[in-house]
Amino acid sequence: MPRYVLSQAATGDLHEIHDYIAADDPAAARRVLEDLHTTMHRLADQPGLGHLREERASTAEHAVLGCWVSAGWRAGLTVTATQDWPDRERSGTMPVPALVGVPVAHGPRRAGGDVSVCGYRVDTHCLGVEDARPPRRMSGRRLPEFVDRYFDAFAGAPVAAPNELARHLAA
Repeated sequence: MPRYVLSQAATGDLHEIHDYIAADDPAAARRVLEDLHTTMHRLADQPGLGHLREERASTAEHAVLGCWVSAGWRAGLTVTATQDWPDRERSGTMPVPALVGVPVAHGPRRAGGDVSVCGYRVDTHCLGVEDARPPRRMSGRRLPEFVDRYFDAFAGAPVAAPNELARHLAA
């Protein structure tokens, strides 16, 4: 069985955690330490356990790269937050949308990296999220193609939108 070694600082942190919890519930403090040690043993046995993650970058290096909404998203709504949010006029033949798409892309500010994209299908009549697509990683070069495909299910072309609008519709 592989071993793990804790630094002096980590050992001190564990003692502080134990003492803090033990002041209210000594049995709970023991259980927390046992759970932490079990997890550390498991990680020592299986170092590949879990998901591989990139080094966390500062928020200055990562940002929301884009938000889009379905054309005509505003039809039939009274938007109280800000009236200058973009929309594209619906054609006379385009139905008033009950469901609008709201995909959001997040990733590094520098060009060429991978991005994470999620999407929401929002019911504008009751202002609720009908469905959510979990985040998916893809090459940043594929983002425009993804956005176009995402909106194939909606009438009209996507409209680039500010973060606040996407947050307002999907909240």
